[in-house]
Amino acid sequence: HNLAITYATTGGAATIDAAKLITLDGLTNGLITVTAAGAISGTAADLKTVFAANADTPAATTQISGIGNNAVTVTGAQLDAADLITINAATTGLVTHAATSILGSYTDIIACYTADEATPPTLAGTLNQAFFVNDSTIAAADTATLNGKTTGLVTFTATTLTGEIAPVTTALTASAAGTAIAGLGAANVTLAQTGGATTVANINAIDHLTTGVITATVTDNTAALLKTIGETGHNLTLSLTDGTVAAADITAIDALTTGTFSVTSTTVTGTAAQIIAAYGSSTVTGLGNEAIIVTGGASVADVNTIAALSSGAVTATITDGTASALTGITESGNNLSLTISD
Repeated sequence: HNLAITYATTGGAATIDAAKLITLDGLTNGLITVTAAGAISGTAADLKTVFAANADTPAATTQISGIGNNAVTVTGAQLDAADLITINAATTGLVTHAATSILGSYTDIIACYTADEATPPTLAGTLNQAFFVNDSTIAAADTATLNGKTTGLVTFTATTLTGEIAPVTTALTASAAGTAIAGLGAANVTLAQTGGATTVANINAIDHLTTGVITATVTDNTAALLKTIGETGHNLTLSLTDGTVAAADITAIDALTTGTFSVTSTTVTGTAAQIIAAYGSSTVTGLGNEAIIVTGGASVADVNTIAALSSGAVTATITDGTASALTGITESGNNLSLTISD
């Protein structure tokens, strides 16, 4: 039916039921004009439907008119922050709710608090709820901001946590305790290079707080410290600057990261097998011009292989003793100890 309907309440100030407005709207193609000044009450879904149909300056297709200045009461124990923002934007009246938990992105939840804390407020009731934060990536500083807004539990579904070492550690520690923050125990972590050194000790501390992958540039650069990285599988950018380094340490440290590993040492030592293995890694960079000291002796074949790995001098004792084998040395200028046993 194409009926124009005027909706009023006794005395004009009684509560307007959003669900009833929707029912009326379904009964007519005509305009429903609301003259009641009372608050509109209903679920977030019903209120969004009513306000989507409303226009205070009716056009030919307008379904409902007159509710753009009414106060609103949003019912429901769990509310979506985005819904509260939408409803709040649809009226100049105060939007009130009594939710015990709020779901949404960090930006939307903070927007609700901003509206609630404004002078005068446009939203009321956003206080000490439990939060369910659905960002896929969350900054550690933002976890602290949200935690500071409520005494309720803040649960995150983020798969990535980003930030400086101190706030990241704080967030993960709180999540492990589970009383103020929860949900970050499997998050991948991307650490910024500001706000504190990303030492091996700090990486190990975070490693115990999440099963996710840690991405960081480690500030420690000695073999002694890098070898103490506690767990493999993390995307750590490593740099080794010891003047002299054992080839076995290069291989061991390289196995501790899926990231890049730069070695700027001027001397590499180790057995022939250890040296060849260290230089054979595709993720180790920086090698190629250092001196190499081979311990335990090496065959001509191994010395030839090692000599080709670096432009630096190779120091080794050749284990082959025949003239025919020794004449197979392919590079001059190296510090080789030879014994002819023919």
